[in-house]
Amino acid sequence: RLEAMHTVRDAASHGDAESPRQLLRALEDRDTDAGPLLFSLKPAGWPAAAEMVCEPLADLAKSGADVPLVVYGNDHPNTFAMFKRGDTPRDLAAMRAEAIANLAAIDVEVERVELDAITFWVAHGNYFAAEKILDPAFLRAMHASIGELLAAAVPEKGRLFLTNAVAKPETIAAFVAIASGVYQKNEAGRQLSPTVFLVSDGNIVGVAQPSESPAPEPAKKSWVKKLFN
Repeated sequence: RLEAMHTVRDAASHGDAESPRQLLRALEDRDTDAGPLLFSLKPAGWPAAAEMVCEPLADLAKSGADVPLVVYGNDHPNTFAMFKRGDTPRDLAAMRAEAIANLAAIDVEVERVELDAITFWVAHGNYFAAEKILDPAFLRAMHASIGELLAAAVPEKGRLFLTNAVAKPETIAAFVAIASGVYQKNEAGRQLSPTVFLVSDGNIVGVAQPSESPAPEPAKKSWVKKLFN
């Protein structure tokens, strides 16, 4: 009997926990030692939220933004074993601190993407790449490369998008359009959030609110198709 809900540890799978693939991977990991405490992002409307130990990515309730959930659990070779509510006596603050410390040890690839309308960076190459939005040390390193105020998006599992938030309105609109396009595509069920967050000194401080200037049409540049297929 499985004592926790498992998700397969790859960026293309965070859907039905009862699928044969999920159950097979969970059984393979059943006798392995629990790995580090980490968290995995899920969409705001994730159906299992009431059963699992989780909290919003950031306290942005007043903004009305679509904020992903941070779900806690132990990493295993093939799966991520989430904690059920009531299974752990620890408070969320202590768990978050430990998870962030463990997240810092996870390496990701960072790719610079240059388009006519915008230059942005994509962190990828690891199941927990999107979760690096909660890694202050990683984000501070990106500040040094990009700027003091970052625009950050996690439209899908496995990727974190970053750009300089101190930019012309049309540039931020282009970044919002990219994040929205990837989110709406929802490739392989990886969808997380279309929201673009603001990051200062390695921490989420708000949500980007682009002006009413029209955003470039994603289809015109075929951004999503060109970059992510």
